[in-house]
Amino acid sequence: MAALCLSSQQIASSSGLIPQHRHTSWQPPKQGTIKINMDAAFVSPNHTGAIASIFRDHTGKMLDGFTLTVPAFTATEAETQALLQTLKHLIHQQQTDSHLQLESDSLILVDIVNSSRLPPWSCRALFAEIDSLLLCFPHLSLHHCPRESNALADWACKAHGRGLLPLNWALKLRVQCMI
Repeated sequence: MAALCLSSQQIASSSGLIPQHRHTSWQPPKQGTIKINMDAAFVSPNHTGAIASIFRDHTGKMLDGFTLTVPAFTATEAETQALLQTLKHLIHQQQTDSHLQLESDSLILVDIVNSSRLPPWSCRALFAEIDSLLLCFPHLSLHHCPRESNALADWACKAHGRGLLPLNWALKLRVQCMI
């Protein structure tokens, strides 16, 4: 009788479908690794997405960050653009040999990259480019994270999409994180 009172979340958790100890706040990477949180906000009427990537070290210090407006026809395409532009940024910054831990709150994106799911047809060209760029990164991993632990990237892409983010936001944020 008591089992009937369990929520679907509790049932899924007790059955092993969702992790028991899910971190809901940002967790630092191990020392020597750069953690990059990526996110996208999709604006349907404009067929655009706002993307953000935040780079931090094991102490939580912000090392780098960027936002961009990208073409997108779906939320998945915007999230895919976030990964593609992050990889291009890392190549431009000569970070291909660094130990990199990328995180996204898009489970679809993470599953596609980790070969658990086929990409939607509308994103196949983007994923082909991502696949070729990933060959440049011997020490890169991509993980799913809950939205709550991706809060800074979420804030940055939404603020960028609304036009509320100053051009030097990343520099200001790095200085504030050091104080």
